[in-house]
Amino acid sequence: MHEELRLQRRLNLIVYLNAQWEEDWMGQLELWSRDMSTCVQRVSPILNRCVVFRTDADTWHGHPDPLNTPEGVARHSMALYYYTASAAIHEEVPANSTVYVPRKDDAPEVQREARTMHNWERARDWLLPAVYRRLSRWRYR
Repeated sequence: MHEELRLQRRLNLIVYLNAQWEEDWMGQLELWSRDMSTCVQRVSPILNRCVVFRTDADTWHGHPDPLNTPEGVARHSMALYYYTASAAIHEEVPANSTVYVPRKDDAPEVQREARTMHNWERARDWLLPAVYRRLSRWRYR
């Protein structure tokens, strides 16, 4: 969600820019079921492949496993987002940034890290507006 312009992200579009990509290098985009029980689709990041998907509060996606690329090889992509406007955006969508959700079969330390990141995001969403308001009052004295 773009707070200042009151816009909500609705679509993600990713174009992959990798001229060569081996499956064992990992880095496949994973699209997960709403309950995070299964990976529904894996998409290899090969040149000119375009993926478009709707962005909702529970459209879990990403490439959660570390890359296994040779030295000097990176995963390249371009991401574009489509937003829509809404006067009642704060009533429709909770104000949070990226939410990290572990997979059910992730190691306990990965699950702990995801919970920690999620809790930090929730705290930051609360803290930064309060800090911003405080600084704004001081700035205009």
